[in-house]
Amino acid sequence: MPTLTSAAKILPADPILPVAPSLPADPILPVTPSLSADPILPTGKVLSSCKILPNGQTLSNGKVPSLSRRFLRDFLRCGLLGWCMEILFTSLGSLRRRDLRLLGTTSVWMFPIYGSAALLRPVSRLLKNAPAWFRGLSYMSLIFSAEFLTGTFLEKHSLCPWNYRRSRWNVRQLIRLDYAPCWFAAGLLFERVLSAQNVSKL
Repeated sequence: MPTLTSAAKILPADPILPVAPSLPADPILPVTPSLSADPILPTGKVLSSCKILPNGQTLSNGKVPSLSRRFLRDFLRCGLLGWCMEILFTSLGSLRRRDLRLLGTTSVWMFPIYGSAALLRPVSRLLKNAPAWFRGLSYMSLIFSAEFLTGTFLEKHSLCPWNYRRSRWNVRQLIRLDYAPCWFAAGLLFERVLSAQNVSKL
């Protein structure tokens, strides 16, 4: 038999390839820190966010004023406004008498009476969507009622500073029906003053 002189070369069946490193299925991204409701300034102070009140007004300091403090401010503003209106109105009587001194009069008792117009604030909120003529009539009716009630109380103690007995439109000498247009306008003026206050300064 013939003798094999050359040996067969043995080749590897499958060549070994370098293994690529496996990548994670979902790369992990850095998590951004969440912002707080009140950001902290570099100085260490907290910048509070503005808050919106039900009536649409905003507070820059984030604090809602107390009802007693707000009512006191309304009371003082309405009292002073009422005093000024009465002095101007009574001075017109001097003008009709051709008294160019234009003397106007009022009473200390009138300050709390006019100041009670601060109670029109909740009423104005209820009537904010009503037409002006309806709001004016509502305020006029409330003012007439307040004038009659306070006048009755002061008259019992001989302290009432007004008396309308000379007018044929008087009711028990305490109110004058012909003053209806004046109280109509005064009610809308009080509404404007109460709604125009900047509560951010409270």
